Amino acid sequence: MTKKIVSLLLVCLLLTGCNQTAVDRAGTTVSSSEEAQISVTENTTEATENGTSATDSADTEESTTPVQPLPQPVSFWNPICNEYISLFPSTESTEAFATIPRGATIGLVNWEGRFARVVWDGKVGYVYSNCLQPAESDYFAKHLKVLTPTTKYTYDQMYADMGKLQALYPDLISLSTIGKSELMRDIPVMIVGNTDAKYHILVQAAIHGREHFTAWIAMAMMDSILKQGALPSDVCYHIIPMSNPDGVFISQSGKLEERQIQVYELDLDFGHTNSSTTEYATQWKANACGEDINRNFMAGWDVSNERDEQSAQKYRGETPFSASEARALRDYTLSRTFHATISLHSHGSVLYYQYGTKQPVNRLSYSLAQAVQGVTGYVPTAYDNTSGAGYKDWAMEELGIPSLTVEIGSAATPIPQQDIYNTFDRCRDMLPTVYKWVTQN
Repeated sequence: MTKKIVSLLLVCLLLTGCNQTAVDRAGTTVSSSEEAQISVTENTTEATENGTSATDSADTEESTTPVQPLPQPVSFWNPICNEYISLFPSTESTEAFATIPRGATIGLVNWEGRFARVVWDGKVGYVYSNCLQPAESDYFAKHLKVLTPTTKYTYDQMYADMGKLQALYPDLISLSTIGKSELMRDIPVMIVGNTDAKYHILVQAAIHGREHFTAWIAMAMMDSILKQGALPSDVCYHIIPMSNPDGVFISQSGKLEERQIQVYELDLDFGHTNSSTTEYATQWKANACGEDINRNFMAGWDVSNERDEQSAQKYRGETPFSASEARALRDYTLSRTFHATISLHSHGSVLYYQYGTKQPVNRLSYSLAQAVQGVTGYVPTAYDNTSGAGYKDWAMEELGIPSLTVEIGSAATPIPQQDIYNTFDRCRDMLPTVYKWVTQN
């Protein structure tokens, strides 16, 4: 009886237009105007489900959508560029929605291409990855036992670090050479793990002189794995940190000898450069004879004709494997069965995985690129066959080995100091990821 009386009273109140409070469905009280808003919300929902919309549906959704929690950072970093850095809403944006002052602490969520996705001051957005350094002052000491960060990793430093690592891990590391450069420098290989292991992974770097920081990354990745004690017994890594030691010396010294001066004059005559000799030498990619080693392999050599004469870059050589460094890489790669190859280059923050149409190697290389993207944030990228004649191209086309060209860095080449931090952080878990992929494919 009481319920009936209450119901009759409510009806009367509504019929007389009284703006009194009523009992809502959940047992709390709302005003008659609020009941009207509830009704609009319900109607909007029904209209949306039926493919229509109401004028105030956006307001309703905004008021009822729960606030999404901020993503959890995996590590903390500080801006190092200028007085502040820009925070963008997406990697495609050109307009910042906030600025972050130098010295602030930013939470890193993940790397994406040239960017870092970060959390700062309750905001989520993207900053350029080369504008960050780790907040931990002992960051490199935590991850490396032998190497120290540098953007000018020399041939002598590389050999010294190889010796130190071998002394620390004599049962795991052996040192050898794969051949000699045109100027008769040894091209060393550091073999890490049991040579009778089930899986073998080859890493080669600094095939282009000015990309010498890749040699440091190749060594640092191995130093990090060994420091962690994380080397599985069924894998052997073959690390060739400096495939082009002559080119590295030319770029780092900024000096041209008589043979390179002749190449410089050719490039001047053909309009390939207008740089000073010092700048020209710093940007040198080829071997000491002006042959681009990464245009001297068999696959696609016949169509790789970007330069007709010896040059600081892009000249394919007189014949496939005319460069002694290319022959050394070829012979070493043929010396055993490799399950994956990784070629380190700079810069671009991308992963080149494709060459030609041969299967299943192109499909497998793309799968490998996706796995590496998961830890580096570098973007898998296909490209046409107009360049070709590279080491990766040959390993895929002629040998069917799943292979990647990993373009580290995001700012410039040679890699500047500010790009060291994010590059190492992205790459330090790359080789364990490649190993895991190999065991599953």
